[in-house]
Amino acid sequence: MFLAYLLIVCIVATVVFWDGMYGWDTSGVEQQAIIDCLKDTNDAQFITFTGMYYNDVSEEICGELSMSAKSNISKRDIKFSPCPTCTASAESQLNKLVSYVNSTCAANTWSGRVWLDMNSYSFWPAPWRDAGYIANQKWYNEMVDACLGMSAVECGCVLLSHNYKYIVGSTTYTYAPATSLPLWYSSTNGEANFDDFTAFGGFTKPYAKQFLYMLNECGGSVVYQDWAPAW
Repeated sequence: MFLAYLLIVCIVATVVFWDGMYGWDTSGVEQQAIIDCLKDTNDAQFITFTGMYYNDVSEEICGELSMSAKSNISKRDIKFSPCPTCTASAESQLNKLVSYVNSTCAANTWSGRVWLDMNSYSFWPAPWRDAGYIANQKWYNEMVDACLGMSAVECGCVLLSHNYKYIVGSTTYTYAPATSLPLWYSSTNGEANFDDFTAFGGFTKPYAKQFLYMLNECGGSVVYQDWAPAW
């Protein structure tokens, strides 16, 4: 009996609650019940869906935003996963996504923020030589400029230092306009804090963290849990 009690005490003692806001990022969600379940988990206050992947707009994005609004998730953002190897420019690709959401999705279901996602580095040209890094840097700069130049759109960057280095050649490469944007970084160590963050790319303070990878959470295929002091 004593051992059982001690075991319960030890398990309870390891549970840690962090202040701040919790949310999710995922894609391909087709059921309201999944969104409702994600909302109820840690009282999720924000959610982000992949709106464009390899220059194709997600067919589910409008439904995902509408279901999230119905679940009373207050902040509903979209992710832009660029295709630098495609013939379309960064500006053209971004305009394609934002125009689709604005013209097709229900009014007020999108919060108005686009996250520029550079974590899918396999989409970028393999930078085996300096010229490759320079080309990638140019595309990164143009992507940031294109987003900043959009009317009534907020922008943010989704970056992982390892992938950033692979794409642009160095963690010290800095494009000043990008550093004015909020940084959402990934470190799936299960800890909802910024203790493991190291400055890179001119970013010295993160905005949010993708801290947990989860498979089949709430019946969704793949979801990531996110944390931020505020969103």
